Amino acid sequence: MATFTGTLSIVINALLDSGLDIGTGRHSISETYSNAFTSGTGANQANEVWADTRTISSSSSDDLDLYGSLTDAFGTTLNFTSIKAIIIKASSSNGDNLSVGGDAGAPISTIFADTSDEILVPPGGMFMITNPQADGFAVTNTTADVLEITNTDSGDSAEYDIIIVGEV
Repeated sequence: MATFTGTLSIVINALLDSGLDIGTGRHSISETYSNAFTSGTGANQANEVWADTRTISSSSSDDLDLYGSLTDAFGTTLNFTSIKAIIIKASSSNGDNLSVGGDAGAPISTIFADTSDEILVPPGGMFMITNPQADGFAVTNTTADVLEITNTDSGDSAEYDIIIVGEV
């Protein structure tokens, strides 16, 4: 049986300088926000990770069934019951936005306020959401288990990287 450990972090290092009459005004930010996960099925725990680089045809969708259609790096079929993190990085060469969410069939209803809600990820952009709580974002087989990624470009295909951390 595989053991999962991992840390998801956002590091922000920013410096704002402004010339003043005498001297320079400076505001610096250096922050790291992170969620660390140990192996298991509770708060701050996960036991599986799935990652892939995906391509979507023009004006098409990539419907990721998180319960039963994805396989991990070792060929094990994943039946996620809880999602602890989703990271999506759109290729900078995409011609238009990716739309995340809004599946009409069986959307993961615990991520969005409304099942028709969507997040737009522009070319080169990134979307990350984490939920370290014991229940995470619940996945329910056949009724709330699809994460839809749509290519809004009507002329070209789009590419993105995706990483999903969760519990099976």
